Amino acid sequence: MSVFTESIILINPQGVTLAEFSADKITFSGVYSDDKKFFGLVTNGRNSDEFSENNQEEPGSVSSSCHVFMVDPKLTPHHQHLKRAKAFHITCTSDPVTNKCKEFPESADCILQAVVGLYRSKLDSVMKLCMV
Repeated sequence: MSVFTESIILINPQGVTLAEFSADKITFSGVYSDDKKFFGLVTNGRNSDEFSENNQEEPGSVSSSCHVFMVDPKLTPHHQHLKRAKAFHITCTSDPVTNKCKEFPESADCILQAVVGLYRSKLDSVMKLCMV
């Protein structure tokens, strides 16, 4: 999972994009309070006419999807995730405070902070449009 300023992208080890969630389609994100290694995103999208023909839904209707992810705390030590980092072409970045790799966190908190950044930039854009 990579969090960018405009989207979140899921990529497999071969570099194939599995899913892309644009910031304007993400409507909720949260962490499971009992176990902070689990987190989720809710996305909204419009059903296309082609998709609707095969289903009972009206063309152009809005659908929601829930995506649940897990951070593996066992991969936090550098020697535990090095092989996986190479497989996904991830360059580890050491956090100066914790001295651990930022790309393999112990909990989902820092990932959700990045996702919240998507909301903020989306909200800032809307606010600027409203002020014009």
